[in-house]
Amino acid sequence: MKEKPSVPRRIAAILLVLSPLAAAETAAVVDGPAAATRADLAAAYLRFEEAFLRASLDEPELVRVNKEFDGLTLFVFAGNFARAVERLNALAESIAPEIGRRFPAPLRALRPRIEPRSHVLGGPAPVLFIEPILEQPQAGSAIRAAVRLSPLGKAKEIDIPFAGSPQAGPQGALSISLEPFRGRLLPGRYRVGFSSGRAFYFCGVWSVVAKPLAARAASNAARLDKIIAATPALRQALAAVKARNALLPDTGGVESSARMMIDPEALAGQVEEEIRALEEGRLPFRGRRGDYWRVVRSGEEDVPVRVFHPASAGEKAPPPLVVALHGASGDENMFPDGYGVGMIKTLAEKHGFILVSPSSYAFGASKAGRVFDDLLEAVAFDHPFDPGRVFVLGHSMGGVFAGALAGLRPEKIAAATCLCGFSGFGAGASQAPPTLVAAAELDPIVPPSRLEAAFQKARTSGFPVEYRPFKNLGHTLAVGRMLPEVVAWLLTK
Repeated sequence: MKEKPSVPRRIAAILLVLSPLAAAETAAVVDGPAAATRADLAAAYLRFEEAFLRASLDEPELVRVNKEFDGLTLFVFAGNFARAVERLNALAESIAPEIGRRFPAPLRALRPRIEPRSHVLGGPAPVLFIEPILEQPQAGSAIRAAVRLSPLGKAKEIDIPFAGSPQAGPQGALSISLEPFRGRLLPGRYRVGFSSGRAFYFCGVWSVVAKPLAARAASNAARLDKIIAATPALRQALAAVKARNALLPDTGGVESSARMMIDPEALAGQVEEEIRALEEGRLPFRGRRGDYWRVVRSGEEDVPVRVFHPASAGEKAPPPLVVALHGASGDENMFPDGYGVGMIKTLAEKHGFILVSPSSYAFGASKAGRVFDDLLEAVAFDHPFDPGRVFVLGHSMGGVFAGALAGLRPEKIAAATCLCGFSGFGAGASQAPPTLVAAAELDPIVPPSRLEAAFQKARTSGFPVEYRPFKNLGHTLAVGRMLPEVVAWLLTK
């Protein structure tokens, strides 16, 4: 039985993890609205995953949902985010009909957006825009509803009623000044969406900050430029703090996943504390618990990484370390926030391991072994772990890379799991740790037959590899269902 995590309130940019093999099949499938962005796709994916986790589906329904999900992902590679959002919305409503009852289709075709994306207290009043991102089933009909600002901190919810008929184009959006609500705004992160009683339809995120972010980032950068890092540990920390400081200015656009996941007001305070630690020669991330974004310096490259050190890890002895590699079109935030709405973090809390989720793209070339070594070294500076219990898992493209790393660094990896992606251990591999290859029965992107053939070849060559099929699951939704079982398998090795 699948373990269901609590749905996190922290929202990140969730990018769909798919194989580029599908792109060639759909290059011509681009029609309909094109206003939806990758951020809209992220919100729709999160809404769907929450509905999927709560649903009790019988076997035929589970098969249908997995097949439809893998089918709609083809629109992502065609660049048609509007069609993908439309299909995700419909799929979510099919397993959670209350969505349609509370938030009718004309409302779900709209996007609430607030400018500026980071409002400075005391500055000009922000403006709420309500604009269509999908073709509206009842174009031209007036809509009456409310936009809710749902704070992730201590502020109170704010409901903003509106009525009208938003039209496509910059002149067609409804605009509402938030001047009447300025006194209720507090620094922090807000979820933005439509409200219906206590129900909430998530559409995006918005921030309120105490001081202008660009000025704070510039002041921080001047201090960072004066710091001389005398040790490898301090050099890694300095690179990470510089990268975190670079997230502060509101210049990354709605496509910036790292910017979407952070609370800029909280990050600004953290960065200032981190700079003070560096100025005093201390490691700012040493022993830090919880979840944070950083980079690891490898050669001339900064590799983006999410680190999650749960409170349960390392209470009595150095904890295990799990390195999780996302699939193609994803990023470092996919495992912590995407698959199964962050299922792997629930498992980290339960089993007491440190989770490190880097950008998988850093492991796709001859430098993979060096990047892996640098990653382990940088993490060990701040989060001491058991070097005999380092595990690697990956999905799709990340599964291929996990297998390759197992062949490159068998002395450093205790076990590996490859979910919906495996191509062996590399041409030069002579040994590998125990490795589990997990296949999704309905996967049209990396079919089980391909994985089983790679598994048989590895086993015939004498490698300690196992094969495990999962019924009624497709390429991406399989991950949330597989994780409890494959993580338990890893931790026994």
